[in-house]
Amino acid sequence: MTQASAPSGTSRIQPDARIYGCIRLEGVVGHGDARGRELGYPTANISVPDGEILDGVWAGAVRLAQGGDDETYAAAISVGRRPTYYRSGTRLLEAHLLEYDGDLYGRTVQVILHHYIRPQRRFRGTDELAAQIRDDVAHVRCWFKGAGQELWT
Repeated sequence: MTQASAPSGTSRIQPDARIYGCIRLEGVVGHGDARGRELGYPTANISVPDGEILDGVWAGAVRLAQGGDDETYAAAISVGRRPTYYRSGTRLLEAHLLEYDGDLYGRTVQVILHHYIRPQRRFRGTDELAAQIRDDVAHVRCWFKGAGQELWT
């Protein structure tokens, strides 16, 4: 096991975070280990404090401020310590934005956690983890298709 690296930014739960049945937080995207990119699922990484958010995989959305315009993307989001690679790694929120291709390092983003999918778990290796991520992303796509556009805001 290697030492876990953490993004430079930290997040904060927004005051109205749980008003609408979802959890909203804001944070600065930092560099991680680039494993998501290597697996074909690049992620925006944000440090999260212990507690307040249940570790696991979520269906969510990520809002990017673009000057006066905001863009929102459906996202498969993992919260936790990456147990496949670390015994006690740094706790991160890792968001894979569906249909997004770009650089988010250093940008402040708003993350909205809508639907809890499953708990974090340790996988036997990279291939098993990649297969689960593929299933998680498919689950998120199906969930958002059924949930409707109103959840994107």
